[in-house]
Amino acid sequence: MSLARVLLVDDEPQVLAALRRTLRGRYELETTDQPLQALALLRDRGPFAVLVSDMRMPGLDGAQLLTRARSQAPDTTRVMLTGNADQLTAARAVNEGSIFRFLNKPCGGEELVSVLDAAVEHHHHLRDERELLEHTLQGALGALTEVLALTDPEAFGRATRLRDHARELARAAGSDKVWEIELAALMLQLGRVSVPPEVRHKQSLGEELTHEERRMLDRVPEVGAGLLARIPRLEGVVAILNALAPQAPTLASTPGARLLVPLLGIAELEEAGHRRDDSWARVRAAAEPEPEVREALERWVALDPHGDAQREQGSRRVLFSELRPGMVLAEPLLMHDGRTLLGAGQLISAILFERIRNHAHLHGVKEPVTIRTGGMQPAPTTLEGT
Repeated sequence: MSLARVLLVDDEPQVLAALRRTLRGRYELETTDQPLQALALLRDRGPFAVLVSDMRMPGLDGAQLLTRARSQAPDTTRVMLTGNADQLTAARAVNEGSIFRFLNKPCGGEELVSVLDAAVEHHHHLRDERELLEHTLQGALGALTEVLALTDPEAFGRATRLRDHARELARAAGSDKVWEIELAALMLQLGRVSVPPEVRHKQSLGEELTHEERRMLDRVPEVGAGLLARIPRLEGVVAILNALAPQAPTLASTPGARLLVPLLGIAELEEAGHRRDDSWARVRAAAEPEPEVREALERWVALDPHGDAQREQGSRRVLFSELRPGMVLAEPLLMHDGRTLLGAGQLISAILFERIRNHAHLHGVKEPVTIRTGGMQPAPTTLEGT
């Protein structure tokens, strides 16, 4: 079993040497007498289970270091070691750096080891809790997307394509919240589960909608935001969805929404048969985006001006009996009456495979079915950057 990694920071080399002698063999130790170098070590050589810092250091004191470390490496347990035992110093370190323990110099070896053992255990608890939360969150989001795919396959097919485009655009813009933007794009249609099937069908046929039917569809982003609002860590996604609602007062405070609004316009025109560069020109003429959004869109469109990179990917036709979970549809899967069972770009999950198999037994599906080849599964949305 590997030793827990501990980073020791003190501007006095003799103190670091003493700590090394006391802790050698119990932990994998890294030391520095430069607080700023400690932040670089956290970034470049992490993760560390525990960070132990002296309080009084030139340039960046221990409270400041632990505060910055809290933001940079939240799972690293922070311990303060100082000769300045006044209560104000302790309170500042606890409040600003959210430290786990406060130790006074000189600190006995047994006490130090006991605190570090508890700090390592606390680190493992934080890490396990975060991993559990992420897995739970991924499972909850997966269930929601499955619901949308089952209730409105055409909308979900559009949502997955929009998600892929949003990821590309957010990366082109240098966003540090790529996962929020692509998840908002995927979940934008989630609120359609509240719209009656007959209204969704009228919209897909391009039929004229009543005022009440238009109101239902206008509320789709808001309803989707409400469904996600109770899930932890999705506050940014909820803010984007609320900003995309037609009645939202402004997009100014939500950079993700400012990226998605023109992207939605481009996607709509592309679905009508326009090239991507032509679609972008029309969207830009109608409402000039902000400079940083415009530059990101210019770069993104330049990478694929035709907008048909996805259609140029390899495909092949198979019989329905050859379909398996994990395949991706290159064209919509239709029932014999012409209704869409699954949209183009849809990854066939286990539950969707069960659904289409049941429909095939009851109503039949049109064959052959066109699937993508060459491992073109859509990339999953992750929580990277949280």
